[in-house]
Amino acid sequence: MQRKGVAFVERDIETKPSHKDEYVRAGGGRGVPFIVFGEKTMTGFSENAFDKHYAAFQLRSAAAPSGRGVGDVDLRSDMIAPQAGQTMLGKIAGVKVYTQPSKTSEKLVVLSKTDEVIYMGEERDGLYRVTTEKGDGWVDKLLLRKL
Repeated sequence: MQRKGVAFVERDIETKPSHKDEYVRAGGGRGVPFIVFGEKTMTGFSENAFDKHYAAFQLRSAAAPSGRGVGDVDLRSDMIAPQAGQTMLGKIAGVKVYTQPSKTSEKLVVLSKTDEVIYMGEERDGLYRVTTEKGDGWVDKLLLRKL
């Protein structure tokens, strides 16, 4: 997916029980990789099947109102990585934006629950690079939601 420039979120179901629960709730349980395309899923990997599913997902997403994913299953749409330039909000108040891609780096700003950030299309060590009113920084990707 990286070679094709497709944004994605990887979940290790072997090391995090919450990811395993999410996998089962999304309809997984029959193997890995388990790939979610909006409301459609794919178990295992075939490049041809992936290309077909991804193209169909892009068509459905383009037709969806307000830029929202197709269908009403929030779990599945949240599992899809944001696109560069997408506006995001903190899931809770007090989300820290760091100056570097490390949770031990200096804080640039602390977000309120209504502060918007723009995802810049880069991820490192579980952090998304974002632009805020105070400049560019890095945020724990689990603490952001798509607008």
